[in-house]
Amino acid sequence: MNIWLTGLADDLFSGLSIQEKKDAIHKIEAEARKELFKDGAWYIDYKRLRVKAIKL
Repeated sequence: MNIWLTGLADDLFSGLSIQEKKDAIHKIEAEARKELFKDGAWYIDYKRLRVKAIKL
């Protein structure tokens, strides 16, 4: 998941510090793990990924 997020969706993390980016990826992985991590590998289904942005 980390490779997918940093390789294909890195623009989602623009403006974040390195630590904030790591924390965000960790939270995304935790949420997606139940449905997308099977048999020791990530199965990315782009239709299941949703992004919610909160303007601070």
